[in-house]
Amino acid sequence: MPRVTVSQNELSQIAARLASTADDVRSQLDRVLMDVRRLEAEWIGGRTAPLIDALTTADRSRTELLAALDALRSYLVSARAAYEKNEASSTRSFGLRPASEIPSRSLIDLLGLPAIVSADDIERRWRRQRTDDVVPVGVGEDQQEVGIDLSTAPSVVIGGTTGSGKTELLRNLVAALALSFPPDYIALVLVDFKGGGAFGDLADLPHTAGVVSALDIGYTRRWLAQLEAILSRRQAGESVPQHLVVVIDEFAGLMDEDPRLVDALVHQIAQNGRSLGVHLVVSSQLGRAFPQELRASTNVRIGLRMLSREDSVDILGKPGAELLPARGEAFVADSSGVRRFRVAAPLEPDVARLIVTEAKIASDRRQSAAIRWPGPLPASVSVVDLAQGEPGAIPLGLVDLPRDLVQRVMQWRPRQDGHLLIWGPPASGKTTALQAIAEAATRAGFPTLPSADDPNEKVLRSRRISSEEDLNRLAREVRRRASSANQRPVIVLWDGLDEVQVDGNPLDRVLKAIRGPLSDGARLAVTSRRLTFGGEDLRHHFGVVIQLAPWQRTSDDLANPTPHPLVTARVPGRGLWDGNEVQVAHRPDIL
Repeated sequence: MPRVTVSQNELSQIAARLASTADDVRSQLDRVLMDVRRLEAEWIGGRTAPLIDALTTADRSRTELLAALDALRSYLVSARAAYEKNEASSTRSFGLRPASEIPSRSLIDLLGLPAIVSADDIERRWRRQRTDDVVPVGVGEDQQEVGIDLSTAPSVVIGGTTGSGKTELLRNLVAALALSFPPDYIALVLVDFKGGGAFGDLADLPHTAGVVSALDIGYTRRWLAQLEAILSRRQAGESVPQHLVVVIDEFAGLMDEDPRLVDALVHQIAQNGRSLGVHLVVSSQLGRAFPQELRASTNVRIGLRMLSREDSVDILGKPGAELLPARGEAFVADSSGVRRFRVAAPLEPDVARLIVTEAKIASDRRQSAAIRWPGPLPASVSVVDLAQGEPGAIPLGLVDLPRDLVQRVMQWRPRQDGHLLIWGPPASGKTTALQAIAEAATRAGFPTLPSADDPNEKVLRSRRISSEEDLNRLAREVRRRASSANQRPVIVLWDGLDEVQVDGNPLDRVLKAIRGPLSDGARLAVTSRRLTFGGEDLRHHFGVVIQLAPWQRTSDDLANPTPHPLVTARVPGRGLWDGNEVQVAHRPDIL
C-alpha cells in the first residue's frame, strides 16, 4: 500500500470540504491538525492512506467521516508517542528504514583522500586512470557510493524544501569536481540566486570561470549573454576545457528574472549540451520551477525532502521524497532506477578553504587555471587608471562587452569620430565625466577650451553663452587655439548644452555653430539633460553619444517609449554607449 504524508495543505483541503458539517466534526479535525503539527511532518505509515481517502471523498456519510477522523486522530497520536519513545522503532513499525542506518561519510573520505588534503594528493587524483567522469555525492542503502557521471549527464536537477540540504549538496558536488579533475578539463560557473554566499570559498577555486550572486535582472542578462557567447564559441569548435559545468542554486530565481531568455538558454543546452560539453546542475524547492524541456532532457534527478507528493513526482517521477527526513537523505533517479542514499556530510568551511588553497597550488604547477570571465564593471574608475590607448584617442572609461567576454577602455577618437555628447538626468555624473575628459584630453596631448591650466574654469558653462556674439567669440578662440594645436583638434568642453540662452531658437543657433565655425579645427564634448529640442534629435549631430542613468525615465522617454537595456549598477557615471554598458571615468581628485 502506498505511503502518504499528511501535509498541512491536504488537511486544509479536508477542512474546506467539511466546512458545512457539524461543530463536533470540525473540532475533531482541529485536534488532528494539532497532532500533525506536533509530529512536524515526520514519517507516517501506509495505514493513513484509506483514512485520507475517506476524508476526501465527497459522498461519504457523516458517520463515515466521523469514524475516519477519529481513526486518523488516534493513529497520529500513537505514531507521535512511538516516535517520541524511540525514533528507530517507530520508523521500523511504519515500514521505513531509519536514516541513522545509512552511514554518513565525508566527501574527502568518499574520494579516497586524506583528511588534511594537500596539493600533491589533488594532483595524484587528477592524474589517475579513469574510465568515466563519476564524482561521488553520497552512500546508498547497499553501502555503495552514489555518484554522478558527467559523461552521461547533460543536466542534473535537484529538488528539496528549504533546509533539506540543497546548497550543501551543490557545494559538495563543486568540491568533488574540483578535486577530481584539473581546471583544463572542467571549468565551473557558480550562480547563486538566493542572495549570495551559497558557494563560499569555493568560488575562488582555480576551476571557477564565473560567479554570479546578485539578484538583479541586469546581472542576469549580462551573465546569460556571457554563457550564450561560450556556447557559440564551443559550437564553432572551441573545446577547452572539455567540460563547462554551470551550477545554479535556486533556479526559480533565475526564471523569475527573465523566463524567455532562460527558456532559450535551456533549449540550446538541452539540444546541444552533451555534444558541446556544457552541463547544467540546478536546484529548486519546487519541481515545477524547472522548464519542461529541461526535465525532459535530464537523466539525473535528485530529490531531497520535498514538500508534497506532487513535488516528489515532479522531480523523481514517483512519490517518496516527501517522506524523507528533514535533511541529509535523498533519492536519485537515473538510468539505473531510483535509489535512496545518504548525502555526503556537509563540507566544513575550513575544509573548503584548504581545498581551494591546495587546488590553486596544484593548478599553478600545471599552469591550468580556468580563464575567468570578467565581472561586472566597477562602481567607479579614475581617468589616471585607464590605459592611454592608440595615438589620437582620448580614454573615456570602461565598456563591458559580455558577448566577447572582455572589458575594454572606451576611447574617443575626436578627428575620426566627430563630436561627443553625454546626456542624462541631473546627478547622473555628466559634469564629472566632462571634467575627466578634460584631464584625459590633456594627458593625450589635445588642446582644450577652456585651457587645462585655467585655474578658474575647467569647462564652459552655457549660462555664459547668451548671444550670437558669444558663439562667434567662442569660434574665434577655437580658431586661434587650433592654429597652434599641432594638427590635433581643440576639445571644446561645454557643460549644459540644453541650457543655452542665445536669442531666437537656441538649438538652431548652436547647431549652426557646430556644423560651421566650431567644426573648423575643433571637436565638442558636451553634456545635456535632454536629447531632443522641438523635435530635433541631438544624436544626428554627434558621432559619439553616451547616455547616463538609463534607468531613469525622462521626457524623451515619454515621447519615444522604447525599453532601455539594463545595467548592473545604478551609480554616477554608469550608462550606455552603442548599446553596451559603460562606466565613465572621473578625475582622480573628485572621488
